[in-house]
Amino acid sequence: MKKKFFTLISVYFLLFSCASWRSENFSEYTAIPDEIKELSGRPNISLSLTRYDIYENGKKVEKEPNREEEKKLLDQMKTLYGESKLFNLVDEDSPSKDITVEISVTERFQSNTAMTFLTAFTLYLIPRKTQRTFVFNTKFIDKKKQLLGMVEKMESIVTWHQFFMLFAMPFATASDARDGIINDLTQYTITEAHQNGYFVELSE
Repeated sequence: MKKKFFTLISVYFLLFSCASWRSENFSEYTAIPDEIKELSGRPNISLSLTRYDIYENGKKVEKEPNREEEKKLLDQMKTLYGESKLFNLVDEDSPSKDITVEISVTERFQSNTAMTFLTAFTLYLIPRKTQRTFVFNTKFIDKKKQLLGMVEKMESIVTWHQFFMLFAMPFATASDARDGIINDLTQYTITEAHQNGYFVELSE
């Protein structure tokens, strides 16, 4: 019974032995005015995720793409583009598209290999830090296959791995922080593309 109890306690602390923070390196968010969202003649856009590259400590990870995760990511982006109310239709490979939106994602993971071993060996008493950076590169292309413009946004998640991180506040799980970054990078991309006038001629 005691063995089971201590096993459960160990698992509990291991599950909560890390805390994640976002770098939040964006300037203040500028919302798109409501009157702009109500424009008639809003364009139809077609979204595609052209690449998803993962690097660990500077080395590209060569593995089969996770189609399920990529589909989930693209669906999340489609929802955000639709919620912007700047577009009449948001779809994948739409035949009636006015704008093609090509999104490539680069995920870079940085950690110290020696500290990874040492932290695990000491049961998380000696801490280690990891950083995961997401880079979104988005191209906007018109019907004539001319590049209207490109927007690149990036942000990082810093995760501190230590035994007592259960009591660190405020923090989020790495998964929650990742979802927040995807939302913000997409929304900032849409806003900057609009401010740069990529949709103006198509909206008039």
